[in-house]
Amino acid sequence: MRLLHVYDHDYLCHDDAIFSSGAFSRDVWSRYLDAFDRLTVVANRRASTSVDLDGLNRVDRESVDFQFLPKVRTPRRMLSGLLGQNVELAALVREADAVAVRLTSELGYQAAAFAKRYDKPLAVEAVDCPWDAYTSHSVVGKLIAPLAWWRMRRALASADFALYVTEHFLQGRYPSTGVTASASNVTLIDVEPVAPREWSNARELRIGLVGNCDVRLKGHRVLLDAFAPLATRSPRAKLVFIGGGDCSALVREIERRALGEQVVFEGRVSAGAPMMAMLDTIDIYVHPSFKEGLPRAVIEAMSRGCPVLASRAGGTAELLPASCLHKPGDASLLGDQLERVLADPDQRRQLGGENAATARRYQPEVLEERRRDFWQRFARYSADSRGE
Repeated sequence: MRLLHVYDHDYLCHDDAIFSSGAFSRDVWSRYLDAFDRLTVVANRRASTSVDLDGLNRVDRESVDFQFLPKVRTPRRMLSGLLGQNVELAALVREADAVAVRLTSELGYQAAAFAKRYDKPLAVEAVDCPWDAYTSHSVVGKLIAPLAWWRMRRALASADFALYVTEHFLQGRYPSTGVTASASNVTLIDVEPVAPREWSNARELRIGLVGNCDVRLKGHRVLLDAFAPLATRSPRAKLVFIGGGDCSALVREIERRALGEQVVFEGRVSAGAPMMAMLDTIDIYVHPSFKEGLPRAVIEAMSRGCPVLASRAGGTAELLPASCLHKPGDASLLGDQLERVLADPDQRRQLGGENAATARRYQPEVLEERRRDFWQRFARYSADSRGE
């Protein structure tokens, strides 16, 4: 059987190879191919040079086909999708034996609607919250938020199977009447640290954030605002931004706050062992995001025994105590938390130990068993629907 997987994600093509950022890798496709014979990935494509490929994962492999469709960015394309007029996507859904969509995703919403139209088995992977994403935007975003919330709820309500990355948060906001399961989309790598983690304040202290520098919803500016009042009192502390994207606008924000000497750009880092090694150099991980499902970077940092401060976006409160959480955008509270943790090595050690213990719930063997069971049950359901 062939599974169609639909998600608005940019893949980079270079020669005959296809690459992706940390969200996908060749190994990720195994969770689907263990249950289905072939996988067709429907997504977006952008041209690449060899320089762009630094820190990316190669994703093309046997039994996986890619179909690239235009991004749905213009009002005309969006309206066409809402009216069910995406002819290319409709044809792909008709030809598939089963459909899986990852939401939120414009192509995913459209594919879910086509799956119901053509009576195809439908599984939804719920990975973030559109309500939080749009209400964190401008006035226009706040006006769009109710429609985005409704589309997400409709897709989950109509799904035959639903896989949530959270234990409770997304399930409560976007419930499904189908077969449900929960499994974070994090993939932890068990790599021994190069050296034991240091807790002393008598050295440079690195405060990390993982996320593309040109994605405002990641909260880089919130961290800059939180850190700026502390910078002169903590001359050994540095902000470390890990991720690709155009950083020119962020550089201007750093210069405006006179923080140039205390901010480091590490660039894009590959998923897996390279990212784990980078997180081992971070003394406090901060995740001031405005929208999330269950943040992979937070779980990865926790798994390395790193203290974490984060916003309450999405299901993050399922991971951290209230004392380490702030309302999205609350730079003042984040600054207070950051100052307290920076000043106290013993507290950092305690938080790091607690985080490492919590992260054990997300070990690969635990999550893979849940995912494998989910996709095999969906495959059996799809085969039964075909009368096989």
